[in-house]
Amino acid sequence: MDFSALLFTENVSVQSLLFGLVILLIIRWFMTPPKSNYNLPPGPRALPIIGNLLQVLSITDFYSMLKELKKQYGDIFKLKIGPYNYVFVCKTETILEGLVKKGQHLNGRSSLYALDKVFRNKGIVFSSGKQWKDQRKFTMSALRELGVGKKVLEEKISLETQRLGEAFQSQNGKPFSLNKQLPLFTSSVIYNIIFGKRIKYSDSEFQEIVQHFQDVFKYIGVFVPENFFPFIRFFRWNSSIEKVIRKQEKVRSYVKNKIIEHKETFNAENIRDFIDMYLLTLEKEPNSETLTDENLFHTICDLFLAGTDTTSSHLTWAFVCMAKYTDVQEKCREEIVQVNYLYICPLLIVNRV
Repeated sequence: MDFSALLFTENVSVQSLLFGLVILLIIRWFMTPPKSNYNLPPGPRALPIIGNLLQVLSITDFYSMLKELKKQYGDIFKLKIGPYNYVFVCKTETILEGLVKKGQHLNGRSSLYALDKVFRNKGIVFSSGKQWKDQRKFTMSALRELGVGKKVLEEKISLETQRLGEAFQSQNGKPFSLNKQLPLFTSSVIYNIIFGKRIKYSDSEFQEIVQHFQDVFKYIGVFVPENFFPFIRFFRWNSSIEKVIRKQEKVRSYVKNKIIEHKETFNAENIRDFIDMYLLTLEKEPNSETLTDENLFHTICDLFLAGTDTTSSHLTWAFVCMAKYTDVQEKCREEIVQVNYLYICPLLIVNRV
């Protein structure tokens, strides 16, 4: 018997066997749901490794896709993207039950690459458990002490509003974008609360910090490829996400220097700002496991994030609506002048003097 023919036959047999095994495994995968899915709500069939990623990437209107999945699978369904299962709840009563009545079971945070690298499960927004409770409790108490909701903060906002008005007037009636001015305005108020002093819009470091937090909102999110396949970062080493992560270290250095300055000049009898409030609490609770310099940094970042993007976005839409409906704009102006005339005029006079 020809040896080459025998070898060819054996190779064909091995290839056929392997091919048959692959087909059997695929059939078994289709016929048998994974054990990890037994306690999960229904959802579209997921492919191995990538899950429903192709389905998500193939659509342009994510919201419409979720509506279709709701019709097909009910008010609670899941999507699997990479190794993670995402459960979507589309009924008000169920959301209330999950987040309020059974909140202790659902108040954790997912571990995702981009979020972990930037926020490190610290601060308020992206922490959980006792750490989250302690940071939130302190922050709410400190902000109240520093005048949030009181006239003390109103005066600070009024001062920044005057400067914002001057920035608008400097455009001499020409069209201009609010995307730069409003984030600087809202961030300057937060800056005053945290560091105890006003900052010029033209300060280059301040502008860089504000831009960084805008980039965090723009590039750091749930549906970032690195969150599902972290190894991708080695091929996208210069991506927008990696740039944000590197810039975070520069912001860390800036805030760290401010904290050191506050420690050197700290006086428990003269509390100047948010950092002093934190240092005072650390002095009273030196053995606290959650009140740390690291959590202080991330809490400051959380305050800037909330003040920079959320507030400026609200104000931008308010300006757009006022510009479109000038009659409503005039009514609002008249009411503001009428209600606040006695308070605003003395403040403006004092500031000018």
